[in-house]
Amino acid sequence: MLRYDVKHWEESARRGSDCRSMLFSAPDHFNMTGGSDRRLQEAFRATGQTPWEHLTAIRLTKARARLLSGAGGSVTAIALDCGFSHLGRFAQSYRRKYNEAPSATLARATDQSRKPF
Repeated sequence: MLRYDVKHWEESARRGSDCRSMLFSAPDHFNMTGGSDRRLQEAFRATGQTPWEHLTAIRLTKARARLLSGAGGSVTAIALDCGFSHLGRFAQSYRRKYNEAPSATLARATDQSRKPF
């Protein structure tokens, strides 16, 4: 049952094509789906990740997809839209996960979109 709770919460956090649906905190998302903070903690204890770490990973994945599309605007706009209020931490987390700066991802995507086929 607890694995279902994590999956249900994750699906709630991923809804929508943009990142705006992830601006709530992890407990907010879980409470909106009918769960309690305690149950959320128990469910995530089994995954080895905190709810915040999990939500950050989802936000980073969404931000990367938008950066790779080259159509999401600036790095700042994408980071803020995906729920990152501290741009330095966003860049640090992004670099740790993807081994490159978010600006490098966007530049590469923009360069590829300009190449003729």
